[in-house]
Amino acid sequence: MNTPTEVIRTEKVSKLYPVERGIFGRVKRWFRALNSVSVKLFQGETLGLIGESGSGKTTLGKIILDIEKPTDGRVLYRGRDIEGLNREEYRRYRVNVQAVFQNPQSSLNPRWQVWKIITEGLRINGISKKKEDLIEKGRELLSLVHLSEETLFKYPHQLSGGQKQRVAIGRAIALKPEVIVADEPTSALDVSVQAQVVNLFLELQEKFSTSYLFISHSIPVVEAVSDSVAVMYKGYIVEEGETTEVLTRPAHPYTELLLNSLPGKEGKAAPEVDEVERVPESGCPFYFRCPKRKKECLSFNMELKQITETHRAACILV
Repeated sequence: MNTPTEVIRTEKVSKLYPVERGIFGRVKRWFRALNSVSVKLFQGETLGLIGESGSGKTTLGKIILDIEKPTDGRVLYRGRDIEGLNREEYRRYRVNVQAVFQNPQSSLNPRWQVWKIITEGLRINGISKKKEDLIEKGRELLSLVHLSEETLFKYPHQLSGGQKQRVAIGRAIALKPEVIVADEPTSALDVSVQAQVVNLFLELQEKFSTSYLFISHSIPVVEAVSDSVAVMYKGYIVEEGETTEVLTRPAHPYTELLLNSLPGKEGKAAPEVDEVERVPESGCPFYFRCPKRKKECLSFNMELKQITETHRAACILV
């Protein structure tokens, strides 16, 4: 069996944001969005990130995209720290790591026709510059995302939500990237359209061997697309492993709570993060919400512990 090729890795990435400043602008209080997060993306595979709003999923995606810089830790692309890449190597990194965002309405330029939107990356990177060449390439890209040729000369306001997201996906794959960070790409869509977009992601992955970091609060969507899954809470990864193993045999009480909140499951639904602000000063951040907590949890260092070869959890009970 061939060992999968690692494309992206984060090593102990942390991110702090100032939330309160004192005299002379000195920071008095910080918000820790990420806490020593390490993940790996392999060629042609999907890592799903799940967790409630505010868990740090989007922040991690932005750091991989280099939209945000980590406070600590680093991002490696094919084994090299992206901060150490030269100008040409970094340009290739930006080409090879693309994004599909949550709301296509806000990510598409309302003043541009679709052909210009979907081929923007080709024009910026000097791959195609003539209008007729870009239109032809746009036609090919629309075919890949199952949109008709007539869509080329429409504006975003003339498209449905599902069509807009297909255009956004077409724009992301135009440069044939190795990695796509998909941040809640189905949450703004109707349920029936969600399934079509999920199937499109799977189809394109099979065709191009693209790696996905698939960020979502929807467990069924993540289950459908992901080879492995990481569960995030308050900036920590509390559980990770093969998707089936994590979702059928959860080891962390927070993962259990998320699964019990699904329709048709018994158990109390997990409240949103902003409804439960109390977090201990040390130990497991889930302590005050955990039905299985012990005093020892307040001194637990949140290291992921091995359960099986492909399954780890940061819990004192493991």
